[in-house]
Amino acid sequence: MSVSDSDVPKDTETLQHLLGVVAENREKRCQEIRDDARREAGEIIRQAHTRVRGRLHRHVEELREKYRLRVASATARNQTLLRQQHQKEERALLDMAWPLLHEAMLALWRQAESRRRWVGAAVGLATELAYRTPA
Repeated sequence: MSVSDSDVPKDTETLQHLLGVVAENREKRCQEIRDDARREAGEIIRQAHTRVRGRLHRHVEELREKYRLRVASATARNQTLLRQQHQKEERALLDMAWPLLHEAMLALWRQAESRRRWVGAAVGLATELAYRTPA
């Protein structure tokens, strides 16, 4: 079987056409594969971002809670220190005033008129309470 001269260009054209179809199909398939890869990569990146945002959100919430507790603890500690300081100051005032009050009360008790008024007030109050009707 011999190939005629007129069949060679036809075969070349057919071969060129087939090569063009193969190249076109290859390019189309490569583009589809690239598009699929881009979509898949985009989805992987979106999922990764979602996971990272979730972890970051949880971490920020944990930090907020940690610092809220630290602030609450420091506030409570400061309030305790202030109360202790006020108690110390009040105790110092009482320590200073008590002997003066004691001496003033003794001085009043030593005066007969003062003692009489005090006893009269105590008896009056006791009488009022004794005759008060319960509510």
